[in-house]
Amino acid sequence: GLKNDGIDGIIKDGKNGYLTNLDNIEDKIIEIIQSEDKNAILNNSYQTVLNYTNEKACKNYIQSIQ
Repeated sequence: GLKNDGIDGIIKDGKNGYLTNLDNIEDKIIEIIQSEDKNAILNNSYQTVLNYTNEKACKNYIQSIQ
């Protein structure tokens, strides 16, 4: 995902995905390829996706504005 593009509120770089800027995409790809944490990050990203169903997202949004 791109930093400062909205998705960085959900994706935490190196925890449940990867974030980059347009000017360093190639560097980020190399970092990902060389990472030893790919499986852990993949599992974390799956858990993140499970928390962003339409129903859960709506409940979170409603709670945040109450």
